[in-house]
Amino acid sequence: MNKKVLLNIFSLLSIQGVGYILPLITLPYLVRILGPNNYGVYGYSLAIIQYSILIIDFGFNLTVTKKISLNRDDKLIVSSVFWNVMACKLLLCIFTFLITVAWSRIDNTFAGDNLAVLMSSYTMVIGILIFPIWLFQGKEEITKIALINISSKFLTVPLIFILIDKPSDGWKVGLINGSGYIVAGIIGLHIVSRRNWIVWVKPTFSQMFREYASAWHIFISNASINIYTSSITVILGALTSPVTVGYFVAADKIRLAFQGLINPVSQALYPRINALMKESPAAGFKTIRLLLRTQGVFFFFCSGFIFYLSPNIISFLYGESYKESIPILKILAWLPFIIAISNVLGYQTLLVLNMERIFSRLVLVGGGIALVIIFPLIIYFGGYGAALTILIAEVSVNL
Repeated sequence: MNKKVLLNIFSLLSIQGVGYILPLITLPYLVRILGPNNYGVYGYSLAIIQYSILIIDFGFNLTVTKKISLNRDDKLIVSSVFWNVMACKLLLCIFTFLITVAWSRIDNTFAGDNLAVLMSSYTMVIGILIFPIWLFQGKEEITKIALINISSKFLTVPLIFILIDKPSDGWKVGLINGSGYIVAGIIGLHIVSRRNWIVWVKPTFSQMFREYASAWHIFISNASINIYTSSITVILGALTSPVTVGYFVAADKIRLAFQGLINPVSQALYPRINALMKESPAAGFKTIRLLLRTQGVFFFFCSGFIFYLSPNIISFLYGESYKESIPILKILAWLPFIIAISNVLGYQTLLVLNMERIFSRLVLVGGGIALVIIFPLIIYFGGYGAALTILIAEVSVNL
């Protein structure tokens, strides 16, 4: 593994670490100030916003990264991909905003002041729309944006402690966090312009359609995964109460903090493994085997750590009022290990080998199982049932 790849992994680890550690710094404060009910409304809003993020991404973060990686020295191709993908994302953003507004009209949770929580959280989508991280990944220039991403996240922490001081401030939390994404996106675009990576190429409907088509299988896979990730929180909110959602989201935040360590390695190695497979398949498979061993062992111990110390973690971060989150966290604890394995076998192997259809079918199986069990498990077991649904679905994908 060369120096540039290791530097990219470190940079992405920094970004991901800040993305999860900084919220953990503010999390104990937020859950106490907002309380289980209002924190549940905020968590429910974020789960709904994840649908918009899923749709806007549409799988481009993988397909476009691969395309740019293979054509990184052809400025015209990179520029054409950039402008057509940005146009695709803009259309999807408009569509998702209209759907979000429509949902807020039919869901009583967002009656009154709670509507502001949902709308302010949508600023996160705007930031993700304008931040072409896939361009940086394709060029393996992750270090260029690491410091900017970290700095923008750091700006949000003091604002949380300064501006959030009562239970009704959930909308401020959404706006502050979303502003961090927007700042990072603006600076990222400035770097693209300053580095002269692209020239203006007018988007065309035919090219946009090709971009949609090439990412379709990834989108279907991600949508299936969403059934047993973000959709869990949405369905939990629809069938139970904001308090139950608050307990579940509080536990899930801890799980995601550990699981988030997978993404930096995955994002940094994906273009490199693609390039290796093109140059020397033997070297590519050697890298995959090494990644499977090291990632599997590391996250097995991470999951064990979460499981055995769940009571201590919940008590330290949230206090006694969130003790209902302890058994939920124990169920979720093994997900980082399971997902670490599936990431290597799926994203780093099947997708690199152009086996998108097989990958999509496997994930669809997990989504189908989740759809069958999610409603009875949540109705009878609430937050515990939601956690069990995710665990069973992820295990089924690996099997």
